[in-house]
Amino acid sequence: MADSAALASGGAWSTLTTHHCSGVCPHDSCVLSVLRGFRHGLWYGAKIRFPHALVMTFLFRTGTLSDKLKDIFRATWQHSRNLAIYVSIYKAVCCLLRHARGVESPLNSLIGGAVGGAIVFGAHTPINAQINMYVMSRVILGGVKALSVHGLLPAADAIPHVYTIYAAVTWALVMYMHQWQTPHLQRSLTVSMDYLYRDSNKWPKIPANITPQAAVDWFLG
Repeated sequence: MADSAALASGGAWSTLTTHHCSGVCPHDSCVLSVLRGFRHGLWYGAKIRFPHALVMTFLFRTGTLSDKLKDIFRATWQHSRNLAIYVSIYKAVCCLLRHARGVESPLNSLIGGAVGGAIVFGAHTPINAQINMYVMSRVILGGVKALSVHGLLPAADAIPHVYTIYAAVTWALVMYMHQWQTPHLQRSLTVSMDYLYRDSNKWPKIPANITPQAAVDWFLG
């Protein structure tokens, strides 16, 4: 009886994981594709967030070593978890739409992205804000290039010094925002810019006893 149940269970799992998607999906098994996407999301999220959190925490955060390590691992976990869940939801929704509609189309990607984005990245948290802004900046640049390729915008090389203009406008706006609209900038950017432009307005007092360590502390202070 137990052997029959095991065989039935194994047969069901085998059917589930080796199901061929009738040419609709770009993979052999929707289940394995979703699971592997979850794994890739965990690994990639941790790989890109951990070094960033490590550097930013030790450079700009105050507190005990224990508090800093907790912040680093909390940020890494949130990023990797959110990315893993998003990838799984996106792939699952796209698979469902392909099978329901019988076709692969841009609409599947748009719906899958919207559903996953609303569920995972819809909460306004520091980690989500960073990810959303990063993605949006790439979407804007990619959209401009796509419009240019399709003739809806002039090609970049047709505009003299276009990249110089782009850089000038970007830095003009961010410096204006930092100087005059500071509360509306993202906190991590504000901290970095405060260190560069405001904390550098004053030098610490020269130590009475000049030693190599005191000189380093004075220069970096």
